[in-house]
Amino acid sequence: MEVELKFRLPNKSSHQKLLSILSQFHITTLYQRNEFVDGSANELSLQRAVLLLRMYEQPRTPQNVRKVYNWNGVILEVDEAKFEFGEMYELGARLQSLRE
Repeated sequence: MEVELKFRLPNKSSHQKLLSILSQFHITTLYQRNEFVDGSANELSLQRAVLLLRMYEQPRTPQNVRKVYNWNGVILEVDEAKFEFGEMYELGARLQSLRE
């Protein structure tokens, strides 16, 4: 299991600024499709929880884009995701991998 720390970016402008700052550390770009899953009575949403299924795919019409960077040995992921309810921009850091 992977542990990620996520920070929400306030808007597209801050997202673009961060991409510019990190550009020299870019490793790869991933294109993904995200599906949110909840019960018929919104059991997860009512508990402020999320179950997200993320599928990586070949870029056709880039909708959800994750740019991956190696910054001083720390893997950073900068996401741009478009959902029915709007756009979201995030910075994620992989903290560690857990094994059961």
